[in-house]
Amino acid sequence: MNQEKIGRFIAELRKEKNMTQQELADKLNITDRAISHWENGRSMPDAGVILELCKILNININELLSAKKIKEEKYNERAEESLLEMRREIETQNKKILTLNKIIINLAIIIFVVIGLAATFIEMSMLIRNIIVAVDLVMLILVGFFTLNILQKTGYYECQECKHQYIPRYTQMFFSMSGITNTNWRMKCPKCKKKCWHKKVLTKSE
Repeated sequence: MNQEKIGRFIAELRKEKNMTQQELADKLNITDRAISHWENGRSMPDAGVILELCKILNININELLSAKKIKEEKYNERAEESLLEMRREIETQNKKILTLNKIIINLAIIIFVVIGLAATFIEMSMLIRNIIVAVDLVMLILVGFFTLNILQKTGYYECQECKHQYIPRYTQMFFSMSGITNTNWRMKCPKCKKKCWHKKVLTKSE
């Protein structure tokens, strides 16, 4: 999706209906600044207002995402293209999030080791050493909770037995075993109820 093209399309349709940004904003119960951000390509309409926006502009969601009016005979073809494009964008975004997550995990481990070694070999009082070790451990635990939350919410997990794809509960992952790369987790499938390795997938194919 091209945010700038979608923004220009929204502005064009708004002007066709002789509406100001403020008038459109009032109809959607949002600020005119939000409308300006859309039309300048700086942001996209939130899911909560897209349906109402399309209704006001007399278009459908597929036309909004395509940034153009679609002839009836081309509608199904374009709808499929839009879904594939959205799928690719979600997959790319999830890849970036998971890559950042790996970097955070590796940095946290390096910092934990460096601080641990420093507390061990540098001369200091026992009290200060204990405080440093405690802070180091707390930091590692907090990073662990944070990264686990990202792994749980980003993408889906696929059961290797029945191929069911789903988002596991946070507690389910917390009490499960992870593979070395964090891309596979040994969990109980909510569908087939079997405990096996579940593979990380970026988008849902079901």
